[in-house]
Amino acid sequence: SADNSAVGVLTPEFINNKEAGFDLSFMRNRINIEATYYHQNNTDQLVTINTSGATGYTGALVNAASFINKGLELDLNLTPLVSFRDGNVKLRTNATYSESNITEIYPGLDELSIGGTGETRNNVINAAIVGSSAFLLKGTDYFRDDQGRVIVNQYTGAPTVDPTLKPFGQTMPKWIIGINPSVTWKGVSLSALFEYRTGHYAYHDIGNSMAWTGVGYNTATNNRE
Repeated sequence: SADNSAVGVLTPEFINNKEAGFDLSFMRNRINIEATYYHQNNTDQLVTINTSGATGYTGALVNAASFINKGLELDLNLTPLVSFRDGNVKLRTNATYSESNITEIYPGLDELSIGGTGETRNNVINAAIVGSSAFLLKGTDYFRDDQGRVIVNQYTGAPTVDPTLKPFGQTMPKWIIGINPSVTWKGVSLSALFEYRTGHYAYHDIGNSMAWTGVGYNTATNNRE
């Protein structure tokens, strides 16, 4: 696929998926437990990579990356959790743990800037790097000492931005936990869904956008400077 991509010919992307799991039920199916382990080998993935605007295009679709994704999915279903006259309460919970590792990227490159924010103007990229998680958030940071403390100017107290982009961490959550309770009474049902994600980094531009447009709190307290 590397040679074909070099001449602009796209080849099919493939996902080799292996799964193993079990399903258990207790108390006449009132308690149901499911667990699944999966291992995905993703090869020749079609990815849009950023290109120089001088070419007339801002991106190109190529067979740019291969990576491995593996993890565990858990599901607990209590049907019902509580029974009462003319109704019941049900509860379903699930948890997913996943890991990823990039094994190959476009030939001749150390890393790829792909998808994600596309905020290269703000020095923020979503990167694919061999040996790292899929995918890695890289952005600007201040100059820091060996203990991680921000270095400031001794006269002004202002920090200085490090021109080298720093890796912060993966952008895909390691853990996704969901809770789905529901109540049924006389044929009427009401349900809710709560979801928690962690183990990853996300980029938000709200602070920069508010400062740039002059609607941020600091722009008023500092005389719009």
